[in-house]
Amino acid sequence: MVLIWCCKIMGLWEMRLSQETEKQGAHDSSEQKKEQQTYIMCRRDIKPLYKQLRKCKLNVDILDALYLIVQYCLMKEYVKAHDKYMELAIGNSPWPMGVTMVGIHERSGRSRIFTSQVAHILNDETQRKYLQSVKRILTAC
Repeated sequence: MVLIWCCKIMGLWEMRLSQETEKQGAHDSSEQKKEQQTYIMCRRDIKPLYKQLRKCKLNVDILDALYLIVQYCLMKEYVKAHDKYMELAIGNSPWPMGVTMVGIHERSGRSRIFTSQVAHILNDETQRKYLQSVKRILTAC
């Protein structure tokens, strides 16, 4: 279902871009060119997600979150879909910004926040790219 939805939205996005291009003719605005570039980048970056979905090799946690995002979009609950995307992308854990010693006292739980110990979904470049593509599709909706 996630694969079908992504393909359908990408197709609709491409149709809308081509219709806008036909209306404008040779006078493409810079905003329209930027959106076309975004579409091309999105189409390129989402291919690994398509492959993993076709081969049923996608991580179950990511698949569940993507399924909920699709469900919210189908119900036109875009705010909830965006919230679910943010939960998938950054999670609910505190996000240390590199500052562990602010004052004279050590921060509680400091030993647990080193980056080598954090298994984060955006650490993988391929996952980061296709999740950003999902966000772009969500924005296009």
